[in-house]
Formats: sequence, structure tokens, C-alpha cells
Amino acid sequence: MLNKHKIMAVFLSLSIISMFTPVKVNAEIGGENVTNEMTFDFGDFSYTAEGISENEVYIEHNIEKDKNSYVVYDKETGMITDTITVETPAINTLAVNPNAHVAFFTHDYAVNGGSKKIVSVQFTACVLYYSSGSFRSFEGIRYTELGLKSPATPLELVNSKTDAWSSTGSFPCTKINYAFSTRLRTTGSISLDLSVLISAGFSTGSYCYLYMNRSGAFNLYN
Repeated sequence: MLNKHKIMAVFLSLSIISMFTPVKVNAEIGGENVTNEMTFDFGDFSYTAEGISENEVYIEHNIEKDKNSYVVYDKETGMITDTITVETPAINTLAVNPNAHVAFFTHDYAVNGGSKKIVSVQFTACVLYYSSGSFRSFEGIRYTELGLKSPATPLELVNSKTDAWSSTGSFPCTKINYAFSTRLRTTGSISLDLSVLISAGFSTGSYCYLYMNRSGAFNLYN
């Protein structure tokens, strides 16, 4: 992903703190009333994701040079349900402003049918931020995108909408909210048992489909 976007900025590797702090709110996800959200601490950033119940999951934290991820597992099935990642590219010495940075926030939402992974729906936001000493602020949003990863049967996204915006309505700011909605739809021959799709919440007809809407936020201060 990073080699597709040429960004003239100095990039800051994140200082990672391996703890996370769960909090509870009400949210409407996929037509169901969800009463859980969890905030994952990435040091300079925090990432709040809705629909994750602290009591029903266990967390794995993976740290690499420019990429840090939390992997969320369902306690009952052992299946991955979410992967939340913050990426910062390597330093670019040609940057004009040494305090200007870019970060990629990615959330993979796994769609599972029983013990079978069907696909992951991946939301990505590329944001610009400023950092100098203890001061940090989001300066803007370069883009948001939605895609599919590792489908077990041919699928497509239709009627997709993605958005990310300043929590104050303008930039600079310290918190960005995001949301997306989409419909997963089978294409061509289905290579899975229909019972797997139905157990994941797909509706059946001339094709199988599943509506998804999700939201969350990322913050420069914890």
C-alpha cells in the first residue's frame, strides 16, 4: 500500500504502549444494538473500535518497525474477528517540513460463518498529522477506502460509502471519526456451503448478501 502513494513528509515511527483501555458505549451496528467499544493504545495514537466486547475476546499485540497491530480473537471459537493496525512509513529525508507526518489506520473486520472465515472487509484511512515535542494535531485526511481480503468464495462490495471527519468539524483537530456502510454480495458460483453464509448473517435469494455498517475513531491523545 505504501509504495502506491508518494508523500513528501518526514515520517515518525510510533512509540508503542502495549496496553489498551476498554470503555462502554451504545452503538448501532448492522441493525443490532451493540453496547461495547474498546480503545487500543498505540502510544502517540489511540484507536476506538465499536462492537468488541472485552469479556468475549482475547488480544494479541504485534509490533514491527513501522507497523503495529492488535489482533482480536473470539474466546469461544478462537477465530480472528478484528485486526486493527497503525502504519507509519520510513523517514523521508527530502521532506520540506520535518514535523509533518502521515499515518495509515486500518481495520480488518472478519466475516466468519461458524468456524469458517468467509472474508475480511478492510477499512483504511490515510491521515496527515503534525508533531513537535509534546504537541500533536491532525491536519487532514488524504483518503479513505474499503476493500475485500482473502474471500473464500467470489464476493463484491456494492453501494459502499466511506467517510472520515474531524470531531470538531474543522482542522487542525486531535480526533477523527470514521464510518462506512456497504453490502457484501456473492458473484458467480458459490464455493461455500450455503449454511456457512447463512450462519454469518447472509440473506439468500438470486444471490447472497450481507449488509454492514461500522464506525469508530482515532485520537492523538489518550
